[in-house]
Amino acid sequence: MTVTLKTCPEVLKSLPSRLKGLNGKTIVIDGTLITQRLHFAPMPHPYRHVLGWYRIIKELRDSAVTAICVFDGKDRNLAKQIEIERRRESRRMTTARGLLEVERLTRLCKLTTLVKAWRGLDSHSQHSTATALRSLVDSAGLIATDTPLPAIAGGFVDQNLDESAAPEFVFEEPERDAHLHTYGEIKQDEVLEIVQQAGVPVSAPQDTDVEPISYLPEFSLASASIEDPRTLPPLQSIFKQLSLGDSDDSRAEESCEFIEEPISKSSPISGASTDVTHITAEDIQSELTTLYFEYKASLSQLQSLHSSTISAMQPVSDEDPTEARTEYMMSKTQQHLTIEEGKFWDRLAELCVTESDVSSAIALAERSSLLSESYERRTNPPTTDTYNESLEILRAMGVPCLQCRGPFEAEALASSMVLQGYADYVATEDTVRGFFLYSRIADHL
Repeated sequence: MTVTLKTCPEVLKSLPSRLKGLNGKTIVIDGTLITQRLHFAPMPHPYRHVLGWYRIIKELRDSAVTAICVFDGKDRNLAKQIEIERRRESRRMTTARGLLEVERLTRLCKLTTLVKAWRGLDSHSQHSTATALRSLVDSAGLIATDTPLPAIAGGFVDQNLDESAAPEFVFEEPERDAHLHTYGEIKQDEVLEIVQQAGVPVSAPQDTDVEPISYLPEFSLASASIEDPRTLPPLQSIFKQLSLGDSDDSRAEESCEFIEEPISKSSPISGASTDVTHITAEDIQSELTTLYFEYKASLSQLQSLHSSTISAMQPVSDEDPTEARTEYMMSKTQQHLTIEEGKFWDRLAELCVTESDVSSAIALAERSSLLSESYERRTNPPTTDTYNESLEILRAMGVPCLQCRGPFEAEALASSMVLQGYADYVATEDTVRGFFLYSRIADHL
């Protein structure tokens, strides 16, 4: 983008009136990439890609803009096996990080419940419990506030990780920009109605597709089992639980991950029982011991993930910097959450937990929930059905759809069509290859 601005800045234009500024023009859309963007959007609807395409094409029609969609062909993957393997490995690492975040989320919910129960004890019981925890912390070694985790490797190394440098924007409401993200509050019935009106044959959604993502199991202190901290699973066992599965659609393997945009901060966090009656000081101390060992285990597992990420890295010339930036920010956010959790443990052991600290722990659990859901979305790439349903809605709305032949990407075919005079512009979100106003750029070649 910087090179384009310096070489021929006149080719970059803004569209203050959105697509109305392209009235009467023909654009070629990178169907593969846009389908992936729609699939990774933070929406619970099982047919969010169908709804997204419907709204895109409808806005194009309302603006008198003609659309042509091109999709990657199967032969493209044969020429990009290294990239596919890199993305598959990246997805495994993301899943492992997501599993650790789910464990943190459950741990924090249990911890806040225990702290509420602990604050209801008499001063002597509070002091004895805190003393036992302090002894445990001292014997287990330093916690996260004393030993920051290693910086994330890659193009955005930060050697001085601290809470002030944490990326707060990760948890802010996303910018509501173009048609790809402005969905509104659409109910599932409305989505199905749109699909049916367009004549698209779709299968009945599974329950897991319809329900919003939920990670927290029902937790009750009275029935919670206390595991031996020494039996906590090592990092290797985490990878055995990934169950990523290889999609039969090879296009899913090289999916360009959606820039993670968090869901609303109002996401409910359920699962931690608020019933703290009939809990003894011994029960609280035992549970706190278990949770603290789980926290310590997560530190070593995160460091192992960091080492595995570095060793698995391969220099890929066409790696999407936006994707790399997203992975970096999510990993750094996870480190920040680990530091904040360590601070809470430290304050608890010092017998100085206030109501404000409890509120902070609840807020920390909410942020952990958002990050968990981001990891969840990134580990579920589009399937064959995702692409087929997208093709069906596009064809039902009268949009010509083309598939590349040979080892060529859809965006390459799209740009060639513009250069050959079959269209005016290319529509893509790829940040590596700048396709903007090709007919103008061609004049400078």
